[in-house]
Amino acid sequence: MERLIQKIIKTYKKHDQIDQSQEAILEYGIYLIFSTILGAICTLGVSILLGIFSIVAMILLTMSILRYVSGGAHFIKMGHCIFMTVVITNTMGLVVQYIPISFGGIFTLSLFCFIFALRNILRYAPADTPQKPIDNKHHRKKLRQQSLVLICIWFIGVILSFVNDWKTTSKVLLATTLAIAWQCFTLTPKGYQFYAQIDTFFEKIKGKKQKKEAL
Repeated sequence: MERLIQKIIKTYKKHDQIDQSQEAILEYGIYLIFSTILGAICTLGVSILLGIFSIVAMILLTMSILRYVSGGAHFIKMGHCIFMTVVITNTMGLVVQYIPISFGGIFTLSLFCFIFALRNILRYAPADTPQKPIDNKHHRKKLRQQSLVLICIWFIGVILSFVNDWKTTSKVLLATTLAIAWQCFTLTPKGYQFYAQIDTFFEKIKGKKQKKEAL
């Protein structure tokens, strides 16, 4: 896949002159598009096998919408990103599907998630990367405001569900709560550190495999 991305960039450079900084941003953008599409296909494919498609689709949609405006940590390799997306989202889906939590308990989790999300968005959003920095102060402020609006709209929905005793929405509430909590974790320094550690772990495994093949 990395080779395909490089071919796309080379083709683009034949028709337009770009500097190294612009090339890095272009490469990162293409990488995000491919990883998002492939990650979604693999994630939803596994969710169908597990019988939790609708729940995982809700989790993935929630994370993607909030991530679009709030940013967050990224893995250095597409394979890492796809694998971890499949694992994380489907694990959340299994929790929602099979672990019984009372409606009141879900509301409590949602309340803590809301506070957690507000704190991290106000402190860290939009969380950018070296490949795609957000330097414009006005743009940063706009993205932060949009993130806050999304979180507030979500929590208003949570409150309405609880006040009106819409227990049929319990799985939707829990799915979105877990998705928002994870996405807001990726905004934090601890989130970036976790992603870096996973990258290091996979690279070590890859290095050991290459050494064995060389013997």
